[in-house]
Amino acid sequence: MSVLSQWPWILTGAVSGFIAYCNLPSAWILPSQKATEDWLRPTQLKPIANLNSVVPAHTLWDETGAVVMAVRRPG
Repeated sequence: MSVLSQWPWILTGAVSGFIAYCNLPSAWILPSQKATEDWLRPTQLKPIANLNSVVPAHTLWDETGAVVMAVRRPG
């Protein structure tokens, strides 16, 4: 058997492998980074009630000890 007669199997295996790789959890593929206070401090948050105002994340941390963030994925 020549390799040219097996191309449908090779193509199917490559496509199946690509689909399986794309559906892996991102924690298995990408390294995780911890959100530190230094990284969160300069973040500007927009309150849901008033989208025109901006609140620095560090003021919430200083006042209440907690920061709740909702991040919108681009696209």
